[in-house]
Amino acid sequence: MSSKAGETSSSSSSDSLTAKSRPTAVFRTTPAADDGGFIIGGTPLAVELNMCQSRPASEDDDLRYTYDFDGDGTVDSRGACRATHVYETPRRARSCRPAIACVSDRRPDGEVCQTYQVCVEGGPDGPDGTRPPVQSTQTFESTNVPLSIQDVATVTSSNTVSGVGSIDRVTVSFHLTHTFDADLDIFLIAPDGTAVEVSTDNGSSADNYGTSCSSRTTFDGAAATAISSGAAPFNGTFRPEGNLAALNGRSGAAANGNWTLRITDDLGGDVGVLQCWSLTITHTN
Repeated sequence: MSSKAGETSSSSSSDSLTAKSRPTAVFRTTPAADDGGFIIGGTPLAVELNMCQSRPASEDDDLRYTYDFDGDGTVDSRGACRATHVYETPRRARSCRPAIACVSDRRPDGEVCQTYQVCVEGGPDGPDGTRPPVQSTQTFESTNVPLSIQDVATVTSSNTVSGVGSIDRVTVSFHLTHTFDADLDIFLIAPDGTAVEVSTDNGSSADNYGTSCSSRTTFDGAAATAISSGAAPFNGTFRPEGNLAALNGRSGAAANGNWTLRITDDLGGDVGVLQCWSLTITHTN
């Protein structure tokens, strides 16, 4: 009987020790994790792991804290219930990695862990480590204006373009004053010499393209109305007579350099002035 009682006493003591040595921790993250354990933010993302315990202060010395921020098995910090790590990613798409927080006890039966997935959105480069194509739109304003449009003569105005990758789209806008629009033949010429017919002999005896430099006539290959169907002073956006899409795909010296707006007055009796013009180029670098 005494032997039996001794065994029972020993078992009770062991159960008590095991129960006492189970770590009790409050796991929190900043930013807060969702129900699936995902912590999501832009790059760089600073994540704080908070594993502070709720057990009595007298038992604090028995606890150990470890953090594996990168999921590679390396303990990044030990001995404090809070730790902060900054996550960055070279990827443009979402990049996730595990972060593991553990509280352990130096006595038997003592480790509690929580795993999170830290997901960083965005970054400068693509998933293969190379920078992905970036599309941008720039407007280039000619400084070679105003220019007189003489009777039965040709005038050319230049516009310097730089920093353009591969061209995806070109539009051209201008304001010119002239007392007989049908006298005019207007072409846009790329640095490589490619010429696109913008407008030829349109507008009849009416005056001008656009009403001011803040209200120009714009030519866009995707416009619904053809310039030949418009009426002077052609306020708004029109489809040119030629194909601006023929300029797409040009890059390097074929895209960067001097672009030219060429205007020919092919009939006597009226003159005008090219007041301003610009190019808007959408391109991919």
